[in-house]
Amino acid sequence: MDTKKQQFRVKPLAAAVGLAMVVPYMIGTALAAAPANVPVNGTVVQGSASATVNAGIIGTFGAAGATTTINVTSTANVINWGNPNIAATLNPNSTLAGFNIGAGSTVDFTTTPAAAVVLNVDNSGQISTLDGSLTGTGVNVFVANANGIVVGSGAVLTAPVLGLIASDVNSSALTQTTATPTIALSFATAGSISVANGADINGGGVHSVLIAGAGTVNIAGTNSANISPNLVIDGGVSGLYDSSVPSFTATSSVGNVNLTTAATNVNLNLGTAGGVFTLNSVYADGNITNNGSVDLAASPEFTGTLTNNGIINQAGAAVLTIGNASASILSTNGAISGATAAIYANSTIASNFGSVVNNGTIAAADGFNLGIAGTFTNNTGGQLNVTGAATMTDSGFSNAGLVSVASLALGNVGDFINVNGSFTNSGTISINGSFAVNNVAVPVGNFSNSGTITVADNSTAVTPISNNIKAGGTVSNSGSMTFGNGSMSATTANLVVGDANFSNTGTLNMVTTTGGASNVSIASGVSGTLAGSFSAPTLYNFTFSAGTAAGDLAAINTNTIAASHNVTLSGFNVTVGSSVGASSGALVNVGGLPNAVMGTLSVATGATLAGDSSLQINAYSDGFANVSASGTLMGNIVDLGGSHSLNNINIGGGITANNVDIYATGVVNKAMGGGTAALNYLDNAAVITPLTGGTTGTADLYVDATGTHVQTWNVKVDGNLSAASGTDNFSTAGLNNGGGVTSTYFAPAANIYSQLRLQATGNMVLDGGNSSTMYVSPGSNSFTWPGQIVAIAGGNLTTLAPVDNAFTNSGAYNGIFLQGNALNITAPIYTNGGAWINFSQTGYGQPGITGNPATMTSYYQLSEPTNTSTGVVSYASGPINPSSLKTGRQFVSGYVPK
Repeated sequence: MDTKKQQFRVKPLAAAVGLAMVVPYMIGTALAAAPANVPVNGTVVQGSASATVNAGIIGTFGAAGATTTINVTSTANVINWGNPNIAATLNPNSTLAGFNIGAGSTVDFTTTPAAAVVLNVDNSGQISTLDGSLTGTGVNVFVANANGIVVGSGAVLTAPVLGLIASDVNSSALTQTTATPTIALSFATAGSISVANGADINGGGVHSVLIAGAGTVNIAGTNSANISPNLVIDGGVSGLYDSSVPSFTATSSVGNVNLTTAATNVNLNLGTAGGVFTLNSVYADGNITNNGSVDLAASPEFTGTLTNNGIINQAGAAVLTIGNASASILSTNGAISGATAAIYANSTIASNFGSVVNNGTIAAADGFNLGIAGTFTNNTGGQLNVTGAATMTDSGFSNAGLVSVASLALGNVGDFINVNGSFTNSGTISINGSFAVNNVAVPVGNFSNSGTITVADNSTAVTPISNNIKAGGTVSNSGSMTFGNGSMSATTANLVVGDANFSNTGTLNMVTTTGGASNVSIASGVSGTLAGSFSAPTLYNFTFSAGTAAGDLAAINTNTIAASHNVTLSGFNVTVGSSVGASSGALVNVGGLPNAVMGTLSVATGATLAGDSSLQINAYSDGFANVSASGTLMGNIVDLGGSHSLNNINIGGGITANNVDIYATGVVNKAMGGGTAALNYLDNAAVITPLTGGTTGTADLYVDATGTHVQTWNVKVDGNLSAASGTDNFSTAGLNNGGGVTSTYFAPAANIYSQLRLQATGNMVLDGGNSSTMYVSPGSNSFTWPGQIVAIAGGNLTTLAPVDNAFTNSGAYNGIFLQGNALNITAPIYTNGGAWINFSQTGYGQPGITGNPATMTSYYQLSEPTNTSTGVVSYASGPINPSSLKTGRQFVSGYVPK
């Protein structure tokens, strides 16, 4: 036997008791017969019984009342009523039909045994109408009619156990050895059942009542004293009812007999706001609608939709549960640990709970568990008020009303777990605790807020409060979301968002107090946009990321984001439309993974991207990220491509830093031509302003050209410049002079013919870098570049290490050009044998400006190869005369290449 245990323990039966289904017996005579004031045409088919009746006033239904006493003398009794083709032994009447009790009439069941059960089966083919009084004196009374049962507003039905069953049962199969048998409920042939408001089915005592039917079950009772608190309502769900507990157990079979379910609507109109009705249990193979005010002692069980238009509370100090409480538990991998299967509504297959729609009030004073396979909808005007933890597992959550979860105990949370569904809020959600939305294993599940969500933990604990939003589709906020604690000190509020697409066009606030901090991590699997308003006055860490597939975008277009610790931005494309800064470090990763695809970091005009200690911008793969900064990059150290080299870099808004490192495989602010002839500055440079001292300070610049393509770099410092080169991009080595008379020429760099343009409004110093394969003079590496080197200082220019362009190319304008007010050359200059060497003082040779090479602070050795295959001629160390240079050299001139 396949059974599903529900809420109450079923007492084991001493012997199997089942009521199998049969087709109701209906004949024309029975259908034509009128109902009587009391039951007529009764035939005892099991047990024994006798009837005493005021026969003179049996009459037709609605006539003067009658009194009938039926005494049962065995424990288990079955009486068929209303079949004129069977010889009736109780109240025989050929013109009257079935089991009915008219207004003013009374039917009293008495018993000789200490306890007895009587099952009354109406086979008349008409509904049973109960308007009068039915009493079971020591007798459990069941009335069954497959055509339906109607209980009128004036009815008074009293028995230790009362069962009204709108279903056809086997009238000859009730056997038992216990005092209270188990009744099998099946709905192959079944009717509706209705209990009118005002009907008394309690009788002033604590009795057990079963109301069972299919099609429609209507039960009303605004006076809770009129209806037994031990009420079980069964709408079309097959199972066993144990009248000794009482309890109902859903099952699909009894022994070898299959039980059948039927689609049913259960309508509850029980209790009022001033007189709440405690409902034991309600089952429906279909829908349940509550229009009254009920306390639920156990979860409703339903396969369709539970609609609340009234008030639902939980009974006693217990968590209010709708559905399967265990379904709300998540395992570590995000899967649901606990089935949502509830009742046997389809043969032997356990069915899932359906959906919940709330138009009224659901109040839970000790917590709320929702575990359904359908959706939860809280419509406009609907309220869900929870004190304690609220955990909701469903296939979709939608709120247009009010959801409030309040508790002073830490750990009480509002968890919304949507399995294959989405979370939508257009109303108001207020959580005192933490907030979690998890669209489990959903490729397209969404989170959408156009209303108000406020999450604030007001407990006395200082444990960080974590708020998590996870959706497989999109996370979209066009309303207002506030997370944090506005009253307790030293509390951390965290927000973690993980999804496929993030969009904030509304208001997103993080609230903490003195000593507290907030952390925000937004991870978009595809693209994300942080626009609207973002407020986090005590933001500690900020992480914003998008996907790494081509076209993915992480865009920040909101008010200033300022983190007191770290900021991390990442994605295939990253757009910074507003100022983003960190008091510690800022890290930006751009480009595609796992395939190397070119991405871009864009910083808008007027925006600042800053890390006070450091700003690092990297590609995910070397050479596969561009930087386009119309705004400002800022930090004590600005590292462009230090982890993985960038490609093209275009700085329009400038860099404010004390140290700048550039690693690139492409262009850095390609030179667009010269300025005035008098100044000889190049336009379109990436401008660096020292963070300390401004235009009177010094910026350290480290250049490292790592690509295989011809590169043009154009960098200017608005102040003093100290530059070093780490370029080490040669097939084997450059020129290794070795300090001797001869030198060996090796293969050129892969990015041969590149150009480097350095400018400084103040003094400039060229120093060695990290290149280990280039010429090493005592105590210093070379300043190397595989092509033209142009260095122009508005003040003095000093070389502290050899300057070497590694024999990359020949011809005019492709050599090494140094210019400054005064040149202090303290190490050799190495260049191709056919290239220019142009040392000039500022203004010399230009109209109206005087100057003389004799004022240069020193001349040093110049080394150049006699050819590109056999070696070089090395000039002796010490000052030399320009006349010793080969034809085609310019030692002093007023020309700077453009």
